[in-house]
Amino acid sequence: MIEPLPPTVSPPFTEAKPQLRHWQDDFDRSVKPRPGANPGVDLPPVSDTRLENGVRLLVVPNTETPTVTVRAMFAMGQRDEPAGKAGLAALTAAMMSEATHQRSAAEISEALERIGASLSVAPGNYETAVTLNVLSKHLDAGMALMLERMLEPAFSQEDFDRVKSRQMESLMQARKSGPALAGRAIDAVLSGPEHPLSYPGGGLPSTVANIGLDDVKAFHAAHIPAQLQGVLASSSVPRETLLASLGGLAQLQIAEMHRAAIDTLPSVKGRTLYLVNKEGAAQSSLRLGHPSLKYDALGDFYRAGLMNFNLGGTFDSRINLNLREDKGWTYGIGTGFSGGPELGSFRVSAEINKDASAAAVTEVLGELERYAADGMTEEEFQYLQNAVGQRDALRYETPGAKLGLLSDILRYDLPLDYRRQQQALLRETDRGTLNELAARLIDPENIAIVVVGDVAEIRPQLEALGLPIRLLNEDGYEL
Repeated sequence: MIEPLPPTVSPPFTEAKPQLRHWQDDFDRSVKPRPGANPGVDLPPVSDTRLENGVRLLVVPNTETPTVTVRAMFAMGQRDEPAGKAGLAALTAAMMSEATHQRSAAEISEALERIGASLSVAPGNYETAVTLNVLSKHLDAGMALMLERMLEPAFSQEDFDRVKSRQMESLMQARKSGPALAGRAIDAVLSGPEHPLSYPGGGLPSTVANIGLDDVKAFHAAHIPAQLQGVLASSSVPRETLLASLGGLAQLQIAEMHRAAIDTLPSVKGRTLYLVNKEGAAQSSLRLGHPSLKYDALGDFYRAGLMNFNLGGTFDSRINLNLREDKGWTYGIGTGFSGGPELGSFRVSAEINKDASAAAVTEVLGELERYAADGMTEEEFQYLQNAVGQRDALRYETPGAKLGLLSDILRYDLPLDYRRQQQALLRETDRGTLNELAARLIDPENIAIVVVGDVAEIRPQLEALGLPIRLLNEDGYEL
């Protein structure tokens, strides 16, 4: 029998008395630290040349990874959709991501996976972008798949029925979203309900229902490949290697693009409330807007973005601190100028506690009036210059971000160093100039106000505002 060991007795534990250290410094913590100079942001060098067929080629170097990203930009977008068939560009792009004459969609996906590549087709307002991201050593194989997807879509009836059904389901689901309803409503008010850019990108259920497979085939044939507007690349390979791999794009036959102008746009006079009913909504979707400047990278449109920063362009802006932090009516509210080649607007956007729908409208209008009258303070101006100058450091970190820079250069024919010129404008534009823009470009007296919510509940409080009220249906048309 093994005798158990006697229990060990630990000596009593005595905690040593801590020694206090007294630290002395000459740092005055009552004084707010002053920020240093904004860091300089070097833009990626842009190579600007043309392919054999005259198509513009813009390239930025990619030294971070052994990959190449190529984007072909076709003038085929929402702006080009025939009347009554909104959603055709999105449906065509979706069909281009299905089977080709050579392979099924699954076979293309497998071929891309084997070479570590991805391929996407993305529709926009004015362009459809076909983007390839591929390992540099497999660039030629990736380009072959890219050309196959662009030029040889099978457009089978089976694929079309499935893709159209999926798009219709998505649109029906969007009708349950207050923000989606509000977006369509404010676009319909500012641009007119039949303007091609006033529709959601996927169209409306009624317009997509009108689209057949022949419409998709005709839309694709009219724009691809003839409307290739430019090729963008972020490349880790030598220039000669890249040009050789882009030979297929260089051989495409290109035609001149023409879009008929749309001259009849509605005007916004006075203040009008537009209500869209969303029965049972727990909150109200609030949108305010009026027409404004078209896109201009180096003029008043860019300066307007600077001017708006302290009003509603950042989290701790005036309007967000008021309605979110002070009033607690919203998780966030923002203001901004949006513009393209043809249209521009100033807008306010928020999701609001339904019980504060009318009060929020009053507060927003008050903020706009004060900012238009007085502009920003000197302290706000200094904050603007520091914050906007530093955020550019994140703009060019990825191939996708770099291609975004090239897309703007191509779309608006901008100088290759336009971002550097914008940085100079940021430094040179004084507070008085921005405040003059606020007085000129923010017009709270002539503004459309869209509220999406449970009309039976929120209408009484909105009527107390004394503004004219119009009712819109879920598709943005006046009842």
